[in-house]
Amino acid sequence: MKRNFCLVCVFALVALSIFVRLNTYQHGFDSRSHPPRVAVCCETPISDAFTGLFWFVQLSDIHISVYDETSRIEDLEAFLRRNVKVIRPYLLLLSGDLVDAKSKDKHSSTQLSTEWKIYSTILRETNVLNFTRLLDIRGNHDAFNVPSGNAEANYFRTHGVQGHRLSNSYAFNLGLPFGKYSFIALDACPDPGLMRPLNFFGHIAPETEEDIREYVKATRTSNLTFWFGHYPTSTIVSPFALRSIIGSSAYAYFCGHLHTLLGWVPKMYGLQPQGFLELELGDWRDNRYYRIVAVDHDLVSFIDVRFSPSISSAEWPVILVTNPKHANFLLPLKEPFYRIEQSDHIRILVWSPYSVKYVSVSIDGVKLGNATRARILPNATVPDLSLPNPLFVLPWNPAIWSTGSVHTIQVVAQDVNGNRREVTQPFLVSGTPPWNFPFIPSLFVTSDHTFNIRTLFYVLWSYLFGLIVIPRLFSRYLHRHAWSRSRLFAGLLRLASTDTFAYPLLIYLFYVATGPIFMGYLVDGHFAVVFSFGVYVGGSLIAESLTYVYESIQLLVFCMIVLPAFIWHLGLSTRLSASSATEKESPHISAQKTVFIMMHSLSCLLFSMCILYTIIQIRLTLSYIGFPYGALAVLLSPGRIGPVLLVWYLAYQTTRL
Repeated sequence: MKRNFCLVCVFALVALSIFVRLNTYQHGFDSRSHPPRVAVCCETPISDAFTGLFWFVQLSDIHISVYDETSRIEDLEAFLRRNVKVIRPYLLLLSGDLVDAKSKDKHSSTQLSTEWKIYSTILRETNVLNFTRLLDIRGNHDAFNVPSGNAEANYFRTHGVQGHRLSNSYAFNLGLPFGKYSFIALDACPDPGLMRPLNFFGHIAPETEEDIREYVKATRTSNLTFWFGHYPTSTIVSPFALRSIIGSSAYAYFCGHLHTLLGWVPKMYGLQPQGFLELELGDWRDNRYYRIVAVDHDLVSFIDVRFSPSISSAEWPVILVTNPKHANFLLPLKEPFYRIEQSDHIRILVWSPYSVKYVSVSIDGVKLGNATRARILPNATVPDLSLPNPLFVLPWNPAIWSTGSVHTIQVVAQDVNGNRREVTQPFLVSGTPPWNFPFIPSLFVTSDHTFNIRTLFYVLWSYLFGLIVIPRLFSRYLHRHAWSRSRLFAGLLRLASTDTFAYPLLIYLFYVATGPIFMGYLVDGHFAVVFSFGVYVGGSLIAESLTYVYESIQLLVFCMIVLPAFIWHLGLSTRLSASSATEKESPHISAQKTVFIMMHSLSCLLFSMCILYTIIQIRLTLSYIGFPYGALAVLLSPGRIGPVLLVWYLAYQTTRL
């Protein structure tokens, strides 16, 4: 049932997002709002030498668990021991959900010191911190049941590599001989961190804005700035224009959290109107994704790869073309696009645990030749001189392809172990980038789902409110209309015109919008009150948009089960009552019995729908309130008990008519 619930939520969210997106869609970004980037690095041409190049790796949603299958931990250890030593990244970014923090039955959640000890032990025993710099940040699972940043339950402080920092969000500068590159880590975990499931959306406190703006100011002299965090910006509630702040400095925002939407959308990439790329990375937990990002003469390229435990697999060789880079991810206002046209070599990064046998390059189906390893200059910044450098180069004349249109480059690489891999991507030497992102994947990162969910809730609420109020206001006119002869319309008019039905329904609607859904301990030691518009806990309101989802489900169930049953019953009983009055004047007893049987059958059907609604409410209450937050939260849930009492009250009043 939980999977079906997720599917319904995703479908509704996508439908609403498409509607909003079609009305607000902007392709590309506003160049007037984002002046061209000032080049600060030396204008070294892109040649056959290993210069102006570095790369880093991102992992997300690791979910170290003491209860789930151990292969994700074993594979993580293998990745850090093998892949990191092969790839030799300058940085390793871990963008949240480092631990799972769920109970064995998956219903409740809390921080488990054992999981955090496993995390820190893996980093220590794999010796990864001696091979690269590691930047980690919290995800929502890392904040489950964490009362505050200084609480003992915040194990990220003691076990996270960057946990010693005073601020949850932070900035890091990578200084290299050819420039400075800034990384801003955005922690959007709510404070306090609620237990699941009401801890899905990110939340940024107003006081965080000043810190973030200070980080941005410090990046003005950087060649490039990258942001990374756990939550996509589409799932962050922010009191200020977060995307505008990110877009003022960032080439890209790297995130995770959405787990490829159950495998439906493995590549959620999008170009924000504020002038930066948002690139969600699939999870490590189930899909073993990792990302390699390369910066070659300030041109940014990346590839998402699936880890395989087997060393002889389709994972190797890993190929990343850095020049000419992928046309879809060109940002001329953030990176020196002109350098592609001025370059004299194609440049390709190829990694494999075995020696690379050949790297073949073709453009538009015509083979140009085999690339060779780049020259290593005396003062070159190479991760490990004891290993072959992964950069392969091939001379080319970019003027041939400077046509203003998109071309295709194909690279085939094979290592001595027989592992073969092929990569094909579009590129552009001159002209306007196509920015051709599939609509649905882009929608999940470029839309504002917190706004979409609120809109969905208020649309449903307004529909129900109008369904009662409008017929009540215009009942005299509508009674004279031909529509009133239909059973459904007659039932709706009777429902809206009768005070016994209309007033309780209106009170219910106002309560859904303003009253508490349930109360309980959503964080250890902190009593919380949950409303449709957020959670009040610890003296502050957390705008957790999942509450709107829950109440939208409530309204949908009410619309689809309860309301049609009452309207149909009232409409049909009105017709049957009229028929009964006519039959009493008739001498035929059988006709009177028929009307009597139909009236009682109608009552049985109504009570059956009430029973169904009650069962659904009990199931939803136990699944999303009782199991996660305990029996006290169920007892203190007027937003769930009240609707059940209301339905049975209305059913009782209906049978008395």
